[in-house]
Amino acid sequence: MSSFMRLFIAALSTAAVAHASVTPARRDVYKITYPNSETVWNVGETHNVTWYAPYGGTGYLFITSDTTNLGSPLLSDINADAESVTITVPALATGGSYYVVMDFDSTVVASAPFGIGESATVSGTPHQISTVWWPSATATTTATSAATATVAAAAKSTTSSTNGALSCSTRTVHLLGGALSAAVAAMVVLF
Repeated sequence: MSSFMRLFIAALSTAAVAHASVTPARRDVYKITYPNSETVWNVGETHNVTWYAPYGGTGYLFITSDTTNLGSPLLSDINADAESVTITVPALATGGSYYVVMDFDSTVVASAPFGIGESATVSGTPHQISTVWWPSATATTTATSAATATVAAAAKSTTSSTNGALSCSTRTVHLLGGALSAAVAAMVVLF
């Protein structure tokens, strides 16, 4: 075989290999963007779990403290293209680190560790002290020293007679330091 023929066959083989169809491997990966390592959720709260999805699919969502033992999914049939799902934080032991783990068509990804705290419920019996609304209240202040301000306020009284008389009250408010601005004084008028 001549050297020209060998060169021609080598060139033809190289061209055939270069033109061959190769399906590239997926290089992008799913990434959970929220919760993150600065997140603390409380039991019973509603939150959006968000992620980056380089390709579609359906999957499951787990909240776990052990990424090797996922247990039962909190949600299933999640559309990966949505890149967000709303969850209610389940009653789990508080403290320690938790992870959101998502499984999209056997591609498993875990969030950064985050915290789960106690429920933010308030217990006890509420006591109504008073409800007062002064839609036309005005207030002025006069600083009498670095630690005291006099507040004079005029407002339509909710307990005044039917003739709509104005009541005026002057109170001295003792501060924990500095003079009180007029904007803040209007909020601390004591009747």
